[in-house]
Amino acid sequence: MLKELFTSQARIKLLELFILNPNKEFYVRELTRILDEQINSIRRELENLSKIQFLKNKLKQRKKYYKLNHNTEKFKDLKPLILKNSDHLKRFIKACNKQGSLDLLLLSGVFINQESPFDIYLVGEIRQTELTDILKKFKLSEYKIHFVNTADFAELWGEKDIQTISIIQAEQNIKIYSNIDQFL
Repeated sequence: MLKELFTSQARIKLLELFILNPNKEFYVRELTRILDEQINSIRRELENLSKIQFLKNKLKQRKKYYKLNHNTEKFKDLKPLILKNSDHLKRFIKACNKQGSLDLLLLSGVFINQESPFDIYLVGEIRQTELTDILKKFKLSEYKIHFVNTADFAELWGEKDIQTISIIQAEQNIKIYSNIDQFL
C-alpha cells in the first residue's frame, strides 16, 4: 500500500524507520547501512522530509543528525498508516505467530507521543522466553511492553476491567493487528 502512495523506496524506508524509532537520531551514512540504500537517495529524501518538517536535523560532531519532528501536525494521520503497513511489524507478527499466536498488537506511548504505561500492548499465546527473543530480534525490546495471554485478556474483558477496556478503546492508540475482534 505504501508503495502505491510513495514512489521512492528510500522514502518509505526512512518514514518507517523514523516512526518506529521516534526518539532516535540517525546520521546519513548510518541510514545507508541500516536501510541498504544509496547515499544520494537517502540524502535527497532526508532533505525532502526536512523541508516538509517531518524531520529535524542538527550538527553534532561534524555529522548531520536527523530525528523525527514530534511537533508537526502534518503527519498525525500518516503515522498510523505507516505503522499499520510497516513491513517490520508484519514480519514481527509473523514471527510471533510461528512461535504461538498473537491476537492483538497495539501501539501507544512513544509511538503516539503521549505518556502511557506501555508503548506496545500484546495479547496472545507465546511463551515469555520466545517473546523476549522475538522482541530482541526485531529491536523492540527497548520499549515498554505489556503482554497478556489470551485467556487472561478474555477474563479481564469479561469482567469489564476498566483499565483494559480504556486501553483497547482509546482512540489515540494505534491498533496494528487484531485477531480478537469478537471482544472489541
